[in-house]
Amino acid sequence: MWAPLVLAGAMQINDYDEKISRWGRVQNPLFGNQDNAERLSDRFNDVLEYEAYASLILSPTIEGEFSWGKYGKKKGVELLAMEGGTRAAYWNTQGLKTLTKRDRPMQQDSNSFPSGHATAAGAWKKAAHNNLDNFERPYPVIGAIGQTLAFSTMWARVEAGKHYPSDVLVGYALGTFITGFVWSATFMPAGESNQSFTITPMKGGTGLAYIYLF
Repeated sequence: MWAPLVLAGAMQINDYDEKISRWGRVQNPLFGNQDNAERLSDRFNDVLEYEAYASLILSPTIEGEFSWGKYGKKKGVELLAMEGGTRAAYWNTQGLKTLTKRDRPMQQDSNSFPSGHATAAGAWKKAAHNNLDNFERPYPVIGAIGQTLAFSTMWARVEAGKHYPSDVLVGYALGTFITGFVWSATFMPAGESNQSFTITPMKGGTGLAYIYLF
């Protein structure tokens, strides 16, 4: 999650955010034109959503003898956790858009920051990753496909002239974090904690760090 945020910050140096945005929407190196980029960003997000739901349905989370009652109860909780995380990510993104009011690269409106498509891509990718963790063996190819689709969605929004690179990077980080936060809060085993405070002596003072694992 931190890498996209650090990169988004780096984009502010020497106006790289604007320069990359202008180059992407003028050159369209991957999608040919802005219309294709906008259309494909929708399709990529659709596939990510389908992947998340498919992995939820197929993940083997029933221990012991199978019954439809246990399956339905377990999947219902997982569905609520997944939906809760992805919807919370969406509403937080809409709230940030209202607060920041950043103009889009082509001045269409002031809903540029953060990118809703990138938030959704990060959220659905994280949801699928959570579901895939339930399988007995890893599925790196499926994970790699999801990551590729998420990054393709983000760049497509830049080529479409809808967002700056920092918009999509922050949106992706937001979707990943909130979806992971809700999921881990729902399924953290009793007696275990995924939060900690660390105090570190430093020259001239003391450092305090809050750590949340998801």
